[in-house]
Amino acid sequence: MWWAVTVALLVGAILAVALRRLCRLLVGWRRVEKRRHVRIVGDLAAFRSTPLTRHPGTFGLWTKSGHARVGDVLSDDGKTVVRRLETITGSLQSGRGVLDGHIHASPDEVGPYREIVVNTPSGEAPAWFFGDPEATTWAIHIHGMNADRMNALRSVAAMSGHADTAHLVVSYRGDGEGPLQMGRATRLGLDEWNDVEAALAYSRRNGAHRILLVGWCLGATIALLLGDHSSHKDLLRGQILISPATDWHALAQTASRRMKLPAPVLAVELLTMCLGTRPLCRLAGVAEPIDFARLDWSGRRTVDIPTLVIHSRGDRTAPFSSSRRFADRCPSRVVLHETTPAAHTREYNVDPDGFSDAILDWLARL
Repeated sequence: MWWAVTVALLVGAILAVALRRLCRLLVGWRRVEKRRHVRIVGDLAAFRSTPLTRHPGTFGLWTKSGHARVGDVLSDDGKTVVRRLETITGSLQSGRGVLDGHIHASPDEVGPYREIVVNTPSGEAPAWFFGDPEATTWAIHIHGMNADRMNALRSVAAMSGHADTAHLVVSYRGDGEGPLQMGRATRLGLDEWNDVEAALAYSRRNGAHRILLVGWCLGATIALLLGDHSSHKDLLRGQILISPATDWHALAQTASRRMKLPAPVLAVELLTMCLGTRPLCRLAGVAEPIDFARLDWSGRRTVDIPTLVIHSRGDRTAPFSSSRRFADRCPSRVVLHETTPAAHTREYNVDPDGFSDAILDWLARL
């Protein structure tokens, strides 16, 4: 029955390729953004109509010649979306550009800052410092996956109304700015939290008496791990988690459905087995196995510090249901603020005032 063996080998090879692709989708750093054609006419920008280009809210447009803050949709005929350019930095011309949630062209749009370097266990990691060096309350902003420090400038801007707080926007291993990481893969925070722990130590040495953690997606996982393991827990007064990854098993299930795999439940079980086993995890570029039980705060873990979660049911990457379970498990410590529908990490983009008010109101109660 040579044909049966051939078919079995072929199916096995296809499954192995799909499994590796799913593993890389979950743990591989991919900083290559999709470039799309944009036509610039005065203060208007025209794009092909897609879920992203017609997404409500304010976005950033990056081209080789400049950056623009792109306002809400003016028209959409099903083929072409027209949006207004609210601000332009540089000289924009028609061509190809990247449309994303990073609305600031540079950190100085948020306020005066200086560049510092944090010495982490994996090497030097650059960071931006905003605010008064004499401040005793520091907020540590931790960007998400497939992003960089620009990703977290939105939360710095949102907290600008909270006086007497210094802000440190950090980088960490593997993100393209911090130290290099083997295989361009993440261990979903299990290694990276050590780099941000070094930022907490830096804050303490420079006068911080109180620390707030602000984490976006994977950055939220890192914040949660710091709450579990940091040697500076005595300074942690609260954490703000945006589009948080509080259950990476559930996030993997979402990814498998997005890939339209024929057996998503089986695929996720194989994925967690692969990434959780020493010989197999290296196929995905991960040096050490990932313990998914340590990355589940929605069903198994709790938190010890006051927590604000900002999330939307429109998130198709980190499921809102995980945030709901997370908040229900710790109602005395976790406040869940649901925004208007928004894609992953776009909560600020669709309603910056509501986003800021939720944070400032929570901080006032804190």
